[in-house]
Amino acid sequence: MIQSALASRLRSGLDPNDTSWLLIRSLEDWRAGQGRGLGYDANQGALQLAPLPRPDLADTWFANAPVTGPDGIVWRVDCERDLVLRKAPCDSGFSRPVGIGGSGFATGRFHAPISLSIDPFGRIWVADAGNGRVQVLAPRGDEVIAVVDEGLTRPVHTAFDDEGTAYVTDAATRAVHVVSSRFTCLRRVTLATRDAWTGALWTPPPTPEPRACAVLADGTLAVFDPMRPGLWHMTSCGEPRYSLPWFADAGLPPGWPATPPRFVAEGEVTIGPLDSGTENFAWHRVVIDADLPDGTSVSVQTFAGNGSDATVFPWAPRTPAAIPRAKADRPGAAFDRLILPDTDMWPLEQLAEMIRDRPNLHAFDGGGPVNADRVLVPLAVARQLHAGDVIRLTTPAGGAADITISAISSITAQGAASGDFAAPTAITLLMRDGKPLPFGSLDLGFLVDPAAAPMAVALRDGTPETVELPAPLALFLRDGDVIAVNDEARLEIFSIDDGMVEIRFDAAVAGDFATASVTLLDTAGRLVVREALPDTGQVAPGTLVTVIDDARSEPHAISWIDGETRTMWLTAGRLAGVITARSWTDVVFDKARATDRGRYIWLKLRVHGAGLPPPDGVGPAIIASATPRLRSVRITGPRPSLLSLLPALYSRRDPDSEQPGSNFLERFLTLFEGQFTRVEEAYESVSRLINPRAADQEWLAFVAAWLDIAFDPSWPTVRRRQLVIEAAALQAGRGTPRAMARWLEIFTARPVAITEGFMMRPPAPIALGESGALGIASLAGSSPELPDRFAHRFTVAIDLSDVPDRAAARAAARKVIEAMKPAHTSYRLDVGSGEAPRIGIDTAIGGIFIPAEACVPVCVCERDDTERSTAMPAHLIQGLRQGRGPIILAARSGG
Repeated sequence: MIQSALASRLRSGLDPNDTSWLLIRSLEDWRAGQGRGLGYDANQGALQLAPLPRPDLADTWFANAPVTGPDGIVWRVDCERDLVLRKAPCDSGFSRPVGIGGSGFATGRFHAPISLSIDPFGRIWVADAGNGRVQVLAPRGDEVIAVVDEGLTRPVHTAFDDEGTAYVTDAATRAVHVVSSRFTCLRRVTLATRDAWTGALWTPPPTPEPRACAVLADGTLAVFDPMRPGLWHMTSCGEPRYSLPWFADAGLPPGWPATPPRFVAEGEVTIGPLDSGTENFAWHRVVIDADLPDGTSVSVQTFAGNGSDATVFPWAPRTPAAIPRAKADRPGAAFDRLILPDTDMWPLEQLAEMIRDRPNLHAFDGGGPVNADRVLVPLAVARQLHAGDVIRLTTPAGGAADITISAISSITAQGAASGDFAAPTAITLLMRDGKPLPFGSLDLGFLVDPAAAPMAVALRDGTPETVELPAPLALFLRDGDVIAVNDEARLEIFSIDDGMVEIRFDAAVAGDFATASVTLLDTAGRLVVREALPDTGQVAPGTLVTVIDDARSEPHAISWIDGETRTMWLTAGRLAGVITARSWTDVVFDKARATDRGRYIWLKLRVHGAGLPPPDGVGPAIIASATPRLRSVRITGPRPSLLSLLPALYSRRDPDSEQPGSNFLERFLTLFEGQFTRVEEAYESVSRLINPRAADQEWLAFVAAWLDIAFDPSWPTVRRRQLVIEAAALQAGRGTPRAMARWLEIFTARPVAITEGFMMRPPAPIALGESGALGIASLAGSSPELPDRFAHRFTVAIDLSDVPDRAAARAAARKVIEAMKPAHTSYRLDVGSGEAPRIGIDTAIGGIFIPAEACVPVCVCERDDTERSTAMPAHLIQGLRQGRGPIILAARSGG
């Protein structure tokens, strides 16, 4: 039976275990959910934490980092001294070009030069902000060749496209001015972009503060504005595009200083309902394609059901489960975890119907009220009371009085605070026991009206120490809790003063109740039962209980379960229906159901950034230095189960011992399913592993070894893959110029030229009277050993002039040549100088170009590590020539 099941799964055309899936990938998919604190990277097509603006940089950030020209000269501005400075490769420090710089308005003088940029022609554009112009210097910086000031007020930066068109960012006009390569002002581009998350156009406020511009590969413009959370992004004509995130350090445009981005510390999105199309669909796994920098994480909760209009979300697992890091933790790695069932509601369901309790709270020992409208009680007793409660005072002699609590005095706490606590409009609980709450921050509106809950924070030497808390808040909070007021101010409770608390009545109690006992009769905003409750704390938003009286029942939502006092807090803060706080008698939780199977699924993702220390060290981080980037989420199902091969009797669940969605035999069989699944996955992965286009690094090297290929450590992965793909053909052509050239092209990604020696042999000598005339000499010699200088020799020419590590690239190229050339041949490797021919130096019009073996570079900073020689070729007869024009001796650098 097991064999047939495996055979059916391994049929051609089926995924392992017949897996199906739903995919969330596009911006529209993410927007369909309900989210907070999230943004979208339109450049990488990834969900991320919302970036934050950097107003702290508005007065200090400019694109004035040093810029290197095509000739290797480094340029920078000195704004304080109104100078432009240069540093050649051979110079020990920066120096001022002769005749350029200094304060003033005259041409060649500057007033607060903010930045400089170098165009494709090597010209230096200086943003002379104080003078409201851009001065363009010649490539050597020794003269001003143009002044651009039309329409400019305070230019701060210039960027260029490939054709040399300049884009001047002006901080005063708040626009980008387009200038042609011939210094003609073409147009003015107003800043415009769309928010990458909402798609809405950016509009003031805040007022734009552009600081720098960059021309992207597609010709669009990206403008940095410290007042905005991302880069302005538009076409060169001003058509808005989606905003872009801050450039990574490795991709910063010239002149832009490295500036770490900032994000909100945590975001959340709920997506659903996602339709599988099948009733009772067994959802299996969540797979996320993401980049997770150090200190970041993604956690997941799920809920499934057969109805698409579910209002109750018993999210599972209760505490968000972090996606485990992939074995190959690299950019774009896949992270996954199983979808788990809810484990909260079933234990509550097992409590069945719970009976209302009227507990005895306290017995006064001479301190009870005597004809008074207030009394002092210990903090532990006050924690079980609330304004609006009805208590009964009973004397030892049998006298009794029912009184309503009208108010409870404020309570002093010790803690640390940050922000402004004036005029609170919202109070939320962020952390308890040093951990974030399982279902996100909890609105404490069911305890206290924020507008009626002022908090007095006493400062001592700038450090908040004493806080006067309103009683409902203080009696609910515990040591270590962190609350937020208006999402800005934060308070971390160190300790609550354990003193006596004053309870006020709506009327004075008549008589002597100094030794009375206190019984809680009616509770406002909560339900107290006799049965022991689990100390759940926060429950899933929308969790319902059914409240019962003698004649009817009503559903009510609860927010918190306190196991210590056997109390359930109502989300509405009161019993808002026919059943009242005085009339209810029993309460029961709704029947639990499976949350990992159903036609529809809801997915909640929490995205956590690499948090920075919070202001004043209060509470969790609110700003992150790095963010996860989620490219896609795939939800798979159904989970394979050998239980489906057994009679239906074995699929029955024991409702008293097994929670919904679970079955002991099913879980037991998963032990075997796991082993079989590993075999199946291995079987399915073989074709991928032996495919050079899909194999990982380890398997790529393994497959290459079959073809007797050993990779050089410097070879990038993409070229290794291409080499393995073509290896069979290259091995078949071993020893031929075509195969050698192709191998080198794969490694260098550059054209390769192979010249065999016989092609360079000189022509036969000229005989006077037959093939020559007097006064003309052959360029060829007549030495009998001359042909040996060209036999079995060849030259390989590759331009490696722009490779950062030329020595390593040259060594790797030599290894390829040694492996591919015939054993009896010798060769010369020419890796190029990277310099263009220069008329009058190494090129002449109407002359004959005779290459020597190499030449000595003009500057020692440009020295190559190849051998140098200025000797004339042995076969050249100096002073004579064929043809017209001067004979010029020049050299190429090579190896």
